[in-house]
Amino acid sequence: MVHRFTKQIADTLAWGNSGLIVGTGLEGELWQLVDGAAAMLDTVDAAQVVRVAAGGDWVLTQTPTKLLHRSGKIHGTFASPPLDAGQPAQWGIPLSSASWPHPAGARFGFVRAQPPHPTRHGAPGPHRSRAREVR
Repeated sequence: MVHRFTKQIADTLAWGNSGLIVGTGLEGELWQLVDGAAAMLDTVDAAQVVRVAAGGDWVLTQTPTKLLHRSGKIHGTFASPPLDAGQPAQWGIPLSSASWPHPAGARFGFVRAQPPHPTRHGAPGPHRSRAREVR
């Protein structure tokens, strides 16, 4: 099984530029399946997506019936199942920074504490780990 929808009903399928696009009913959503993972691409102001044109740029909805053209900046949501590391994890303190408007982007990472020196007392000093950049 690639993906199981919890509330939605998969109504229509089409091949997009990067994977399979699924239009759903009850919620009126467009999802994309890539490499076994599902990402919500869009929501529509309708109860059901009944057809998706190849590429996913044109969408036909019902209740109300509309023909919609998807355009603009690509966006989406990715949900990943949790992974049990099998041992306690220490994440540290979250660290983030952002820039706007240009170049727009964000950096996320964690600051972890260094182990205390055996001859010193007090709080350990911070140690910066590498941050990931998201654009």
